[in-house]
Amino acid sequence: MATFIIDNGGTLWSDPEAIVLRPKPRSRKWAPKKRTGCLTCRQRRVKCDEGKPSCHRCIIGSRECIGVGYSASSSTKPSSEDPDFKGLVPARRSSGLAFQPEVTVSPAGVEASPRERMQFFFLRQEAASSMAGVFDRSFCLRDMLQATSVHPIVWHASCALAAMFQREALITDAKGRRRRRDYHCLEGSTTAAIGAADTTLAERQSLRNFALEQYNASIAGVLGLMRKAAELSDTDLEVLLTTTLLFTAIASLQGNMPAAVMHVINGQRLWQQWQKNKEHAPESARGSENHLAGGGGGGGGGGGSLLNPRSVGAVLGRLVTQSSAVRPAPWPADYYASLETPSVSADAFTTPEDAYYEFEPLSRSYFELRESNKFIVDPAQKRPLPHVRRAYAAALADWTAKFDTMRGRAGMMDTPLHAEAIMVLQARQLELEIHIERDPAGAETTWDAFTARFDRIVSVGEQLRDSLRQAGGRVFSFSSSMMDVAFLTATYCRDSGIRHRALALLQLHNAREGLCNSRLAHTIAEAWVEIEEAPGEAKRTQAAGGDGVAQDEDEDEDCACEAGVFVCDDHRITLVAGDYREDDVGTMTYWSKRAVERGLPGEVREIAW
Repeated sequence: MATFIIDNGGTLWSDPEAIVLRPKPRSRKWAPKKRTGCLTCRQRRVKCDEGKPSCHRCIIGSRECIGVGYSASSSTKPSSEDPDFKGLVPARRSSGLAFQPEVTVSPAGVEASPRERMQFFFLRQEAASSMAGVFDRSFCLRDMLQATSVHPIVWHASCALAAMFQREALITDAKGRRRRRDYHCLEGSTTAAIGAADTTLAERQSLRNFALEQYNASIAGVLGLMRKAAELSDTDLEVLLTTTLLFTAIASLQGNMPAAVMHVINGQRLWQQWQKNKEHAPESARGSENHLAGGGGGGGGGGGSLLNPRSVGAVLGRLVTQSSAVRPAPWPADYYASLETPSVSADAFTTPEDAYYEFEPLSRSYFELRESNKFIVDPAQKRPLPHVRRAYAAALADWTAKFDTMRGRAGMMDTPLHAEAIMVLQARQLELEIHIERDPAGAETTWDAFTARFDRIVSVGEQLRDSLRQAGGRVFSFSSSMMDVAFLTATYCRDSGIRHRALALLQLHNAREGLCNSRLAHTIAEAWVEIEEAPGEAKRTQAAGGDGVAQDEDEDEDCACEAGVFVCDDHRITLVAGDYREDDVGTMTYWSKRAVERGLPGEVREIAW
């Protein structure tokens, strides 16, 4: 008689001899319970792959990924060969990005919510390195994060910035998915796409609301600090300066150009006051106020100072340069007078960062003088005056000699970050050289003398094409790149082929850098080029037997424009005004030289980027 046996798995075995063939009972492998992973997966008690900025389970389930945890088992230490970062990270530290200070808790007086801790963690693990770019690692990975432990206003501003950064990343990703969907035209994907869009929209709104809440908390703290302090201390100024730079980044991510410019103006005033205090303070008293836990060992500027003057000065200086074209009023006269005597140190450059920290003030000062011309009526007083231009030419020559020596050092180009930094500085040096050598009162045809150098600038940008083509674009960076140089080449160079190559670089470079958005820069420059080249294109169309574009009554029939070859002096754009609104929309008005001289209205273009 057969025997029926049911094993632990519920399988019926009718032959006792076959029991030996049945699979062995499954035994569960023991593994220690992980305490990392995002809070969403931990609450749902499912395995988390700890993807950043959102884990895979939260993405496929359209859930908000709250706070990816991390293990303190992997150590990241700063290089002992880098004197700027020596001793910055304590020996016991064993997690996070390189060069970061020991900041794991909110400042005194702040009961951080789980959402705040999650956003700050995202800032230090993801956003900060992107913001640093190739030059500003000292400020973004050290000074900015270190300041969050000093005062609540910096903490709340950093949380707001992290949320806006994450929101912009979702927008960039959504635009990329939409472009891919429109390109491939996949059938049956509409419903899924709409569902994903709704989820992304809800996440973006949640991030925006959180950012606004944190921004308001920081603003309230700033107002309180300004009211209660009859005379701000150096630490107060450093806290306010850091917060102002964060506010500028937030406004840029919002696409709110007027607010960003306002913050830059406030930051410049704070910077000047801070520098004045440091100059007048006795040596023994400088940096005596140290609000950092553990003393002055981690201070960015040495001697207990919260910020490194070189790093924060470079970041602010570039923002000041970018805002110079749209600032509504000039600085005081003594400020411009202080810019007329440029200087370069005798110290050799050991890294591209050294070259950058010395180049940025030189570039900022010259372009500040040049842009101040819009406030000057008398042509004879247009800045920079000839003797000032000669002084800048000599200073740039000294800088270039030191830069070329560093660039030629063996192994300098082996590191990708160094190679990119050197190429960006090379392009910016050529740009500044062109503007110094060209007479600002000269005719538009004087730009033609620099066509070969414009071509070299674009060639350097094309060599950097791989680093510019990033997945989804760089969300935001304080750091300098090819974007500003490509924009100026596209608008000032009169060679059609070179300027269209520069436009192609701008279109490729999908990023926000400081106040500039490459999509905005490309949109403005594209319209600029189109308006300037329209008369020549109309003449070519008419010559081919077409109707062309109707000319204005005041249009000169003997215009010298030639399509693809030459833009005459009268049709060069000499004045541009912009009305920028939130969410990346606005209006640009372009005036040619002819329109300005004859009092004609400019050409208006609605723009969206």
